[in-house]
Amino acid sequence: ASSETDSYPAQLLTYLSGAEGKARIGGRDVIVANYGCSSTRVMDYGRQCYRDMLAFPISSEETDADIVIIGLGTNDSGYASTIISQHEHFKDDYETLLTAYGKCADTDNIFGTTAIYRNNRDGMFSLGAINVRSMQKEVISALAANDNRYACIDLYALTLDIALEGKLLSSDLLHPDTAGYTLYMQTVADAIIDGKRTVEGFELEDIYVSADGSNNSECTQENPTNNLAIAFARAADNSTLHVSGRLNVTLPGDLYCLFTPKVESFSIIGETDDAAIVISGKLVQIMSDFTADKIELSTTA
Repeated sequence: ASSETDSYPAQLLTYLSGAEGKARIGGRDVIVANYGCSSTRVMDYGRQCYRDMLAFPISSEETDADIVIIGLGTNDSGYASTIISQHEHFKDDYETLLTAYGKCADTDNIFGTTAIYRNNRDGMFSLGAINVRSMQKEVISALAANDNRYACIDLYALTLDIALEGKLLSSDLLHPDTAGYTLYMQTVADAIIDGKRTVEGFELEDIYVSADGSNNSECTQENPTNNLAIAFARAADNSTLHVSGRLNVTLPGDLYCLFTPKVESFSIIGETDDAAIVISGKLVQIMSDFTADKIELSTTA
């Protein structure tokens, strides 16, 4: 795969220069510039911080772009979410990053995209992207309240189904492949052209998870998921997780802690006599007002 032809910005240019894409934007000609830097982060330590890259001042100070799309945050999943004290650090750095583009007088729209669903080759999910997504939405919402040029493209919600169908990610189960970037590009195009920036009803007040469920995104009583990460991602501001059976959760890599969703209030209710959530880590950190009833919460580490 080549970034010059297969990355989503390259595919977006091809699409918007073609008959279908050009028709959707009123026949206008477009220039798409890619200022992405591989493996960069929002936060200012760890691996490469994007604000330390030459691409940052060029894209934020010397551009006259009508639309800016900022797709950073996924690489911060470890630092930003597994250590609770780093949440404010991530939000401050993310706000600083986005605000820099708000100083461009010629820019009409500034889109921040959320971290997408992540997994790994062993099939263990990553909770980090979910926490990063929550913080990204919070920061963008605060900026949009004072500047209507800002908006969030919730790529996690918009691409979750195709990710679970195996159509988005490459064999490393972390990055999209060429075909996945085509779908990714189409999602971004729909967001900037048609305003389809989230999935209506994605956040649920009642979320269902079952040991006998499937790796799906519905999380309903009729079709529960067995993927706790997805269940947490579906949490509304005030939500209840309904658990059936014994759910064994293997945390990936060196992630030792399970985080409940960062919402206003979150409850867990056991729906069967053997209802339990057992994690391979050392502890569970509660991120909101919390209650639990008829449920075993335990660790094996």
